[in-house]
Amino acid sequence: MEEYDKSLLLLKRYFQWNNSFYFKLNHSRKKEVSGNANTELVTEQGLELAKHLNSLDLELYDYAKEIFDERVAKEKYSFDKELKQFKLINPVLGASYAFMQSAFRKLID
Repeated sequence: MEEYDKSLLLLKRYFQWNNSFYFKLNHSRKKEVSGNANTELVTEQGLELAKHLNSLDLELYDYAKEIFDERVAKEKYSFDKELKQFKLINPVLGASYAFMQSAFRKLID
Protein backbone atom coordinates (compact mmCIF):
# COMPACT_ATOMS: atom_id res chain seq x y z
CA MET A 1 0.00 0.00 0.00
CA GLU A 2 1.49 3.16 -1.22
CA GLU A 3 2.53 5.68 1.45
CA TYR A 4 0.23 4.07 4.04
CA ASP A 5 2.37 4.87 7.07
CA LYS A 6 2.87 8.49 6.01
CA SER A 7 -0.87 8.87 5.42
CA LEU A 8 -1.65 7.39 8.80
CA LEU A 9 0.77 9.71 10.59
CA LEU A 10 -0.65 12.76 8.80
CA LEU A 11 -4.14 11.71 9.89
CA LYS A 12 -2.89 11.09 13.42
CA ARG A 13 -1.51 14.61 13.60
CA TYR A 14 -4.58 16.20 12.00
CA PHE A 15 -7.12 14.42 14.22
CA GLN A 16 -4.82 14.36 17.28
CA TRP A 17 -5.12 10.61 17.75
CA ASN A 18 -3.21 9.06 20.65
CA ASN A 19 -1.92 6.21 18.55
CA SER A 20 -2.21 4.87 15.03
CA PHE A 21 -0.71 1.41 15.26
CA TYR A 22 -2.12 -1.27 13.01
CA PHE A 23 -1.72 -4.95 12.23
CA LYS A 24 -2.08 -6.46 8.76
CA LEU A 25 -4.71 -9.18 8.93
CA ASN A 26 -5.06 -10.08 5.28
CA HIS A 27 -2.03 -9.57 3.11
CA SER A 28 0.10 -11.54 0.70
CA ARG A 29 3.75 -11.50 -0.08
CA LYS A 30 4.88 -9.85 -3.31
CA LYS A 31 5.21 -12.49 -5.97
CA GLU A 32 7.96 -12.63 -8.54
CA VAL A 33 6.35 -11.79 -11.87
CA SER A 34 9.25 -11.31 -14.29
CA GLY A 35 9.97 -14.35 -16.38
CA ASN A 36 6.54 -15.68 -15.52
CA ALA A 37 3.61 -16.41 -17.85
CA ASN A 38 1.67 -13.66 -16.03
CA THR A 39 3.78 -11.01 -17.73
CA GLU A 40 2.15 -11.94 -21.02
CA LEU A 41 -1.45 -11.54 -19.83
CA VAL A 42 -1.72 -7.82 -20.62
CA THR A 43 -0.80 -6.65 -24.07
CA GLU A 44 0.47 -3.16 -24.80
CA GLN A 45 -2.81 -2.46 -26.58
CA GLY A 46 -4.78 -3.65 -23.53
CA LEU A 47 -2.69 -1.46 -21.24
CA GLU A 48 -3.29 1.61 -23.42
CA LEU A 49 -7.03 0.89 -23.49
CA ALA A 50 -7.12 0.59 -19.70
CA LYS A 51 -5.26 3.91 -19.36
CA HIS A 52 -7.71 5.56 -21.75
CA LEU A 53 -10.80 4.16 -19.99
CA ASN A 54 -9.43 5.17 -16.59
CA SER A 55 -7.96 8.52 -17.57
CA LEU A 56 -10.11 10.50 -15.12
CA ASP A 57 -9.16 8.13 -12.30
CA LEU A 58 -5.48 8.55 -13.16
CA GLU A 59 -5.89 12.34 -13.27
CA LEU A 60 -7.58 12.33 -9.84
CA TYR A 61 -4.84 10.09 -8.46
CA ASP A 62 -2.13 12.45 -9.76
CA TYR A 63 -3.92 15.44 -8.21
CA ALA A 64 -4.35 13.71 -4.83
CA LYS A 65 -0.72 12.53 -4.89
CA GLU A 66 0.43 16.10 -5.53
CA ILE A 67 -1.58 17.40 -2.55
CA PHE A 68 -0.30 14.56 -0.37
CA ASP A 69 3.32 15.25 -1.32
CA GLU A 70 2.86 18.98 -0.58
CA ARG A 71 1.42 18.23 2.86
CA VAL A 72 4.22 15.82 3.70
CA ALA A 73 6.76 18.41 2.55
CA LYS A 74 5.19 21.00 4.89
CA GLU A 75 5.74 18.76 7.89
CA LYS A 76 8.75 19.49 10.00
CA TYR A 77 11.84 17.37 10.57
CA SER A 78 10.06 15.71 13.48
CA PHE A 79 7.70 14.03 10.98
CA ASP A 80 10.54 12.08 9.36
CA LYS A 81 11.82 11.11 12.79
CA GLU A 82 8.34 10.04 13.92
CA LEU A 83 7.86 8.05 10.71
CA LYS A 84 11.12 6.15 11.22
CA GLN A 85 10.17 5.38 14.83
CA PHE A 86 6.68 4.33 13.79
CA LYS A 87 8.02 1.90 11.18
CA LEU A 88 10.25 0.30 13.83
CA ILE A 89 7.65 0.13 16.60
CA ASN A 90 4.43 -0.61 14.69
CA PRO A 91 5.12 -4.28 13.87
CA VAL A 92 5.46 -5.06 17.58
CA LEU A 93 2.73 -2.81 19.00
CA GLY A 94 0.34 -3.51 16.13
CA ALA A 95 0.68 -7.26 16.66
CA SER A 96 0.27 -6.84 20.43
CA TYR A 97 -2.87 -4.79 19.93
CA ALA A 98 -4.32 -7.39 17.53
CA PHE A 99 -3.55 -10.18 20.01
CA MET A 100 -5.19 -8.31 22.90
CA GLN A 101 -8.24 -7.54 20.79
CA SER A 102 -8.56 -11.20 19.80
CA ALA A 103 -8.17 -12.37 23.40
CA PHE A 104 -10.80 -9.87 24.57
CA ARG A 105 -13.27 -11.08 21.95
CA LYS A 106 -12.79 -14.66 23.14
CA LEU A 107 -13.53 -13.57 26.71
CA ILE A 108 -16.82 -11.92 25.84
CA ASP A 109 -18.05 -14.64 23.48
